[in-house]
Amino acid sequence: MGYIIHHINCGTMCAGDRWLFKPLMPRFMSSHCLVIESNNGLVIIDTGFGIQEIKRPQLLGQLFNLVAKPVLKEDETAIRQIEKMGYKANDVTNIILTHMHLDHAGGVNDFPGSKVHVHENEYQAATHPKNALESGGYLKHQWREAQIVTHTAQGDKWFGFDGVRPLNGDDNIVLIPVPGHSIGHCAVAVKSKNEWILHCGDAYFDQREMTSPKGYCPPGLKWYQKLMNAQFDLRMQNRERLRELYKNHQSEVRLICSHDHHDFCQCAEENNPK
Repeated sequence: MGYIIHHINCGTMCAGDRWLFKPLMPRFMSSHCLVIESNNGLVIIDTGFGIQEIKRPQLLGQLFNLVAKPVLKEDETAIRQIEKMGYKANDVTNIILTHMHLDHAGGVNDFPGSKVHVHENEYQAATHPKNALESGGYLKHQWREAQIVTHTAQGDKWFGFDGVRPLNGDDNIVLIPVPGHSIGHCAVAVKSKNEWILHCGDAYFDQREMTSPKGYCPPGLKWYQKLMNAQFDLRMQNRERLRELYKNHQSEVRLICSHDHHDFCQCAEENNPK
């Protein structure tokens, strides 16, 4: 028996709306997050942008705002969306982050009572970055006061991937290390009533990287992913492993990523409970 899963977009970005980028990348990108009604209360997978970024966009940095062109609407924040569902901030007991980059961890401060689960390597990279590329993706104020819980794989397997169950005794949520985009990047597998949903974070940016024969990615996104990778070769290896998972188990596992807006809209329409 799986969980009820809500698909929410916690931050629209419009980099592709600029004339220079229009031929190279999608017009819109989402911050695809999940809200899970679990046995442990509400669990959120990634948090997009938070209230603090809406009120003070300068916190995201001039370069990010210029390139990503985030919309920054308060009603897109995770806290406002769960309130619309009839919940309160303290109903969220756990947050699981695919990684701690600024467009994934911004909403952490809106849920001060939650435990925040990340891979140990990701936490180390975020708190002790080794170079400017690593440090540029993280904003420590987003999670400085959070109750961080770190994890490493313990030998458990999930469809051939190393995994760890971050919530004690809960076999329906699994943290899957797929580093490359960041040092401790993970996917998060959640068992719904009908299938597994694997939130792949930024392991890839366009759903066609999984579904097309050669892993098509728009040239602008392909360039951006290569630029922002902590370990490019490792990311490509893990992307191929995810492609094999899709090829061999697509009837059992639905793969999603953070920033494919078209796929987010399809998931929201298909899977959100009425």
